[in-house]
Amino acid sequence: MEYKIGHQYKDTGGTSNSEDQFLRWINIPNSGMRNQDGIRAINYVQFDSNYIPAYIILVSHEIKSHGNPWEDVIDLSTSQIYYWGDAKFDREKNYPDFRGNKRLLQTWEAVLQNDLDKVPPILHFNKPKKGIVEFTGLCVLSDLQITWFEDKGKPVKNYRCILTIL
Repeated sequence: MEYKIGHQYKDTGGTSNSEDQFLRWINIPNSGMRNQDGIRAINYVQFDSNYIPAYIILVSHEIKSHGNPWEDVIDLSTSQIYYWGDAKFDREKNYPDFRGNKRLLQTWEAVLQNDLDKVPPILHFNKPKKGIVEFTGLCVLSDLQITWFEDKGKPVKNYRCILTIL
């Protein structure tokens, strides 16, 4: 399996479909990766008591049918991606409580501590239409900011990553 930047691949939504070129190629048994939107962490590495994923898959959507209240920005001319965390309006959860945001923060903390051997690779894909993903590239987390957006008319605090495409 090899992903090439700018190439499109079939995303049928499951590892059991032999034609799937996304989830079936990336996912490994017992990795914990789910067929979900957005931030997908692949499990396997554990340092001390802080869980660090082996690698992270990020998916941006060009289509707005997934209920995402935010829009990622992919700027290929500057090799930058502005990618939102996975917090949405929730009466009981705050932005650091969302699964994907926990993984982003753990990764950012490893970057800040200069524990580069613990920083997982980040692969970014764009989803131009249902059933298709396009590989954007291998990225590094350049910054993790806390910012606001609006969901269901309510202000929501969330992470926004700045990724650099290598």
